[in-house]
Amino acid sequence: MSSLRWFSWPIRLLAYGVVFVALPLALAESGKSGFALVKPQAWSPEDQVTIMEFLSFQDRSVKTSPGAGYFDFRTAKSPSVQVPAARLVKLVIFPDVPVTLMSKAQRADLQKVIEDFESISGRIAGARKMLEPSLLILKADAAKYDAGNLKEDGVWTPRSTYYKNKAAAVIELLRPELQSAKSARGFDLESDQYFLGLQDLAVEEPTIQPMVESMRALHEAAKRKEARADLIVKLKARGLEFADAEALVVQLKTMKPEEDPAAAVFLKSWDSSVAAASGVRVQIAATTAAFEGGMATPTDGEVAVVSEAVAEQVRATAAAVELFRAGNPPASVKIPSAVSDAMAACVTRLPSVRTQVKARQFLEAKTILDPLVESAPQIGPNTVAALGVLQRTVTTQIERFRTLRDEAKMLADSDKIEAAIKKYEEAFATIPEKEIAVQIEALKKQ
Repeated sequence: MSSLRWFSWPIRLLAYGVVFVALPLALAESGKSGFALVKPQAWSPEDQVTIMEFLSFQDRSVKTSPGAGYFDFRTAKSPSVQVPAARLVKLVIFPDVPVTLMSKAQRADLQKVIEDFESISGRIAGARKMLEPSLLILKADAAKYDAGNLKEDGVWTPRSTYYKNKAAAVIELLRPELQSAKSARGFDLESDQYFLGLQDLAVEEPTIQPMVESMRALHEAAKRKEARADLIVKLKARGLEFADAEALVVQLKTMKPEEDPAAAVFLKSWDSSVAAASGVRVQIAATTAAFEGGMATPTDGEVAVVSEAVAEQVRATAAAVELFRAGNPPASVKIPSAVSDAMAACVTRLPSVRTQVKARQFLEAKTILDPLVESAPQIGPNTVAALGVLQRTVTTQIERFRTLRDEAKMLADSDKIEAAIKKYEEAFATIPEKEIAVQIEALKKQ
């Protein structure tokens, strides 16, 4: 028989219930069965070992004195077989069925046991018969592990399923942390203990990497949601210039706004408002040009007239402006609505001014005309000139009326009745005020 020198190293694989013992080494009492390799004499060469199968044993060796003492074996034939420690080369304890086989390291340990058992079976006569049952169990476990399964607490689970379940459990702990964070942008996902654990699982089982990425994506989505909300607040702020708002909108559109109904609604409103504003601006510009073109400067005493065609165009533009306003556009999307409002006011009120001027109701005409003159610069120089001429005409008549009225009063107070009546009549001819008529009648009765 070949040399058994390779038995000289003690190997312990407790995870599989396997203990190989190379003496001198003291063991406690064991209820495990197995077999011992025993030399005929302490000095006998190792190739003379025989196999002794046992049901259990007690270690009676002397720990402080190698080779001293003995092992007491219980065999199928005898309750006590004492073997001097100096004659015992190795104990082979039959392994229990492995309870756990989860890692590459455990698989390597298992392979070592299988290889050692196969080596013993090939070197020691009769060993194969005793080791074959254990080898079948160990090889079966090895085959299941190699086929992509893991064993935990005696239960086999496909490796991918096991790690997915573990990853799902970790995610159930991680998700509430992320969702309850005061700020997603302030939450350090990459340093979170649960996320680190999830990444460790992905190292062991690459098929769960998508679960890692899904949590990273969830975190990124939460950060985008916060950023979008901040941008929308800025975009709704009063006083924001269109160019600045436009830059913020470009930024918002890069943040997956389709994830957020509020952002999607705002962008839809923005795009439609910008498009509508562009159309309304063109319409206002065309109407302004037509209005200015038809607003020829009148001569003194005349009232600027807006043609019906231009008036209709102004009304259509005013309707478009109102429709735009009704759409509640973002504050920074603006149109020159003041221009449209000024033209609409002219179209609406100039006819009344014309009527009042013809009736010499200059005071009433001035009340209506002054706001029109104030807003005329919004429209253009022709409108400013035309309304300016009209305003001067009205103002001149009012000043003349007041001068004549004041002179008439002074004459009446000086008892110059005839002269006073004449002045009051001139004032009445300028502006037919009822109060002046009453003064004239009163003076005529004196």
